[in-house]
Amino acid sequence: MAKMIEVKVDDRKLKQVYRDLKKVPRDMGKLMYRAIDKTAKNSRKQIVDRIANEIALKKKDIRDSIHYDKPSYTRWSARLDVYTNRIPLIKFGAKQTKKGVSYRIEKSGGREKIKSAFITEMPIRGKKQTKRHEGVFKRTGKERLPIRELLGPSLGHVFENAGNIAEQVQSDTNKRLVKNIDAQLAMILERRRRSAA
Repeated sequence: MAKMIEVKVDDRKLKQVYRDLKKVPRDMGKLMYRAIDKTAKNSRKQIVDRIANEIALKKKDIRDSIHYDKPSYTRWSARLDVYTNRIPLIKFGAKQTKKGVSYRIEKSGGREKIKSAFITEMPIRGKKQTKRHEGVFKRTGKERLPIRELLGPSLGHVFENAGNIAEQVQSDTNKRLVKNIDAQLAMILERRRRSAA
């Protein structure tokens, strides 16, 4: 199950914007879409930056593990889901050594080693073609097969437990949304004022 950040306008703010736009209600959908979309994208960047400070993972890999459920002109809410699937260990700077594989999870920690692990490519069979996937693997017993891929933590776990990231991002998101709505509202009212002049 994914960990979630919700970008949603509270009723009091919504009523205020309705009052300010009562003469031009058609602008409401555009205003809400732009404010919520900008807020959600800023919050996604905040999540990526905060998690990147905690673990040794590329920002692209972090961003790829966050699903953005976008708003629309008629649906005035958005959602950021941080996936709880565990990340392959290969993504954590895994390096082959003579005795196994070394890697680093926490930015503040040192490299760790897994004895007898190895880095290799394994085929992934899809519907149309066979692709290859690089990973860190280890044999499950003394025999050559079977082997299993080794995984690191899930981003959802890091997001929920490292330094109150989730609470801080949700709080900042709520404040940011109000500011972005006010900025969009001011822009629309100014445009209206100029066209009436």
